[in-house]
Amino acid sequence: MIRRPPRSTPLYSSAASDVYKRQVCNQNSGCWVNSVWTTTINQAMEALYCLILVLPLLFTVGSSFEPSNDFQCDPNLPHFSVGDVNLTKENYDAFKADNKVFILGLSDSECAKCCYIEPLLNRLQTLLAENYTYRGRRIPIARVDIKTARGSFSEDLPPVTFYPHILMYKHGKYYIYMSHFHYPGVMHFFSRVLYPTLQLNTTQQVYDFLDIDKEGVDWSGFYGYGERYIKVGRKNMPKRLTRAVAFISSKEDYGNEVKQIRAAAQANANREDLRVAFVFDINTIKEIKAAHKNWFSKFSASSLILQRKGDVERFDLSSEATDFNMWLIE
Repeated sequence: MIRRPPRSTPLYSSAASDVYKRQVCNQNSGCWVNSVWTTTINQAMEALYCLILVLPLLFTVGSSFEPSNDFQCDPNLPHFSVGDVNLTKENYDAFKADNKVFILGLSDSECAKCCYIEPLLNRLQTLLAENYTYRGRRIPIARVDIKTARGSFSEDLPPVTFYPHILMYKHGKYYIYMSHFHYPGVMHFFSRVLYPTLQLNTTQQVYDFLDIDKEGVDWSGFYGYGERYIKVGRKNMPKRLTRAVAFISSKEDYGNEVKQIRAAAQANANREDLRVAFVFDINTIKEIKAAHKNWFSKFSASSLILQRKGDVERFDLSSEATDFNMWLIE
């Protein structure tokens, strides 16, 4: 169906609500219940939601995922033992200048149980060293002890109220991983941040991308096309229910729109339920338009569609202009 005019204030749909609630929890609450929450009903409800979100991590994490030691402290991997560098006030700025992309393990040395993140980071470090790079460079893992960072460079870090946390730094911005600490989920988070948009080259790839039952489809430069791809099963992680495809017949005519769509996808890289893709191949676009005329305007071979929970909305790139970021989260 044709999309409605954009609203000045985006409304969080069910497709975005899970991430939005996590952000509320992350910004306003954390793992530890504060008695201040009980002063109002709304605050109490936020506290209850946060507990519902975090308790599975504390007590049942790992039970529905592949067997691993990601959620146990390993005596051979004490707290802060994994990583390429421990960041301090003295080396923080220089490390950021030398590394435009890195992973940050944020923890607190006073948290005795936070060592459970070390086996997961150790596994990630081994994989990143062997198989995964970004623009030809290895992705380092840095560590920060928030106890020593307070009062020095902690203001440069995104605000979090419980530990540990995994973040990815890319070109001046931190992205917070806001889901369970399990290996497939973290790897897909890295892929979304590094490659927020995918490129689809065939008609079958377009259909596979829009098929929410095929959760193993991800043609990013992070995963490539080989067996290294880590499939995300429906029992392991929320299905990516919101998918946007931009059919661009001419990069010259729609160069500005391509930049805006990429920026919107990057801004939403934290969302587990969203993936954005481009189709530039003119033959593929012609095949898709012949099969789905309602996805395009009559006189244009360029279009942007948004599939959310099976419903498809079309945005006519040739006649409209909007905030693509707002359109993705409406």
